[in-house]
Amino acid sequence: MAISEDIAGKAAIRKRFSTFYIWFLTCVTMLIFYIIIDPINMLSKQSSFYSDTLKIALVGTFFATLLSAFMAMVKYGFTAEKQMIELFDLIGNEPSKGKEE
Repeated sequence: MAISEDIAGKAAIRKRFSTFYIWFLTCVTMLIFYIIIDPINMLSKQSSFYSDTLKIALVGTFFATLLSAFMAMVKYGFTAEKQMIELFDLIGNEPSKGKEE
């Protein structure tokens, strides 16, 4: 019973992480592309308001955040259920410390 509840809980966490990850990725990607392309200044033929250093920092930070969010999602949302079930079996099969055989 506890194992099935834990597996169902992990599935719900995976769904929430995946949804958050997709929305986060979409919003941040659109923002970074907007800053890098800078369409307002491109249409007016002016130099960009944002410096090249800022653009490079944003791209680097974006990929670091992307990787760290993905690693957190995988670590907490995708655990090995088979290994967890084996550990629960080991806990259930341990002899009691109070009993002497």
